[in-house]
Amino acid sequence: MNRKKKTTGDEELKSEKEMQIKMVAFLSGHEQESQIDIAEKLGISQAQVSRHIGFAKSKGWLKSTTACELTPDELRKVENEIQQRLIPSDLEKNLQKLATRSGITAVRNIRVFNSGHTDTDEFGVFGRQAAGYVRDLILKARFVGITWGRTLFGLLEGLRALRIPSPWSEEPTLFFPLRGELQLGDPKEAAGDPIYKGKDLAELSPSNLVVSFNQMVNGDRNEPITLFAAPCFIPHVFKGKELATIKRFIQSTMTFKRIFGPGDTALIDGMDTILSAVGTIAHPSPIDGIMVAQSDESRSLIKHAVGDLGGIFIPKAKLNAAGMNYINSLEDRWPGMNLGHFRRCAKQAGESGMPGVILLNIGEKRAEAVYGCLKMGLVNELIIDQWLAKKLLTLVQEDINGSDSWPQLRN
Repeated sequence: MNRKKKTTGDEELKSEKEMQIKMVAFLSGHEQESQIDIAEKLGISQAQVSRHIGFAKSKGWLKSTTACELTPDELRKVENEIQQRLIPSDLEKNLQKLATRSGITAVRNIRVFNSGHTDTDEFGVFGRQAAGYVRDLILKARFVGITWGRTLFGLLEGLRALRIPSPWSEEPTLFFPLRGELQLGDPKEAAGDPIYKGKDLAELSPSNLVVSFNQMVNGDRNEPITLFAAPCFIPHVFKGKELATIKRFIQSTMTFKRIFGPGDTALIDGMDTILSAVGTIAHPSPIDGIMVAQSDESRSLIKHAVGDLGGIFIPKAKLNAAGMNYINSLEDRWPGMNLGHFRRCAKQAGESGMPGVILLNIGEKRAEAVYGCLKMGLVNELIIDQWLAKKLLTLVQEDINGSDSWPQLRN
């Protein structure tokens, strides 16, 4: 009996070591990562990485040219194993505990993908890593609402790199924008931002992303649904009757009514999936800080909010009633989706198994905004990078032993 147990233990140890060597081969040959980075990611020494590379070459898993030679099936297993090891061990458990305590929709899945380094195109790296997983989610969806931003554009580029011919499925997937067009800030400022360097900022808007996703997934089977003629928000220079008139005009356009109603056939009522990312307030960029850049609201926003979810501002924890009234008042200036749409999509997905709200983000500076969305039960699929995952674990560990619930936004 003891001998049998020892043999089983030896086999498990051998299997774990073989997987570790294959992960090193993958990260070195396929991802072109340095030995130092591989050691940090896998929690082993650089000397072990060097030995594993030598062994991988002797087995033919890694060529001297650093080309990874694992089979497609082995690559999938190795990628999945690496992805699972990037998730901090207590993150899933503590988020589940938080959801149970607060009575909110729990995150169904957490996926952590490598986003490279700050001197690389981390959005592009992350998009390529996450593309396969997100494609599987899109294949389950029927009605997909899209917000905006560099993260979603990076995902789009990653999905294109898969080179999957369209259409992806027999039935078309309907993509539609959840906001109108972005009013972009100073082009010179945008050109100096390394995140957006070399990008046409118009490509990052909801309607342009919808056009691209529709073409990639559906081919030429249906015309894209867009809101090019509608602005995403109404600046603060318009108040009172002017604000009401502009908002009523936007809501009267044909495409706006097709998406948001009124009526029983509004697309948003059947929406089973949302592709979105959060933006930050404290670190505004030409996209994340649209409202900050184009109004006199920057100080108030930084004081009261940690970020936004497609134009829905996420309040700071323990914000007082006056602060919440301010946050809720901003909704009138953002025609289109509201918090209730996000909540309903997340809740229904929790019951139906549809993808629901897919939140994609990278970088620890977005952790507070992402955590705010989690505490309000707005996320079904959380897809993040290793840096954001580590910061989220810190936030949830600080919070899990007892705190007030997140401030409640108006539906």
